[in-house]
Amino acid sequence: MGCRSFAITTGRTEQPDPIEVARALRRAVMARVQAILGKDRQLPSFFSGHEENGAPVRHTFSSHLSFAFEPTSRRLLIFAPHVVERRAVRHQEVEYLCTLDAALEDFCELRAGRAGVFSLYPVAITDDDPLLASSPAWKTITPYVVTRHAKEGEAGKALEVDVRAECRRLGLPEPEAVEVSNLQGVPGTGLTGDVTLRFRQHINGPLLLGRTRYLGGGLFQAVCQQDQP
Repeated sequence: MGCRSFAITTGRTEQPDPIEVARALRRAVMARVQAILGKDRQLPSFFSGHEENGAPVRHTFSSHLSFAFEPTSRRLLIFAPHVVERRAVRHQEVEYLCTLDAALEDFCELRAGRAGVFSLYPVAITDDDPLLASSPAWKTITPYVVTRHAKEGEAGKALEVDVRAECRRLGLPEPEAVEVSNLQGVPGTGLTGDVTLRFRQHINGPLLLGRTRYLGGGLFQAVCQQDQP
């Protein structure tokens, strides 16, 4: 009950920006949930990612939804926090997830600003999906953004240090290897890059890491066995 997935059937043919689409998905879900709760009810941080005073939730664990656009198969994804954080679902979260399901009934269109208008339909996401599979190797399909730029001098080393800290935050084992490429310093965003993680044991997805993890950044998929060295 921790993942919701929608396929895009029509819309712009070029590849949209994953973060832009994820932000549009978040806005749409918040609006639909608010309509279920009523306009006079405070939207819980589970859906918004913000406290009652409007400040972002800053707990070690988010306890709020993560939104993503998976560019390869052009899917929209919503991940419950207990799935991302690898823990048991809480009683209150079960209630929130029921509200989410009610809000997503007949969700068939997403207006994503410059990215376009997408027609949607719900699709099942199974345990053998590349985003949820079990694998010792994982690679990003959306850019990883560092949570904070460590004073390591060299950009690749700074990104590696940040990725390892993110793995510890989620309680993952220490990666045996962290491979980084396509490093960029993006104005207003920070240091970004593509990442491949290699562990000594199999790790189950989903993996969302880095500063933009709640909006589809740092989304990893399992590396197929035949593609592993």
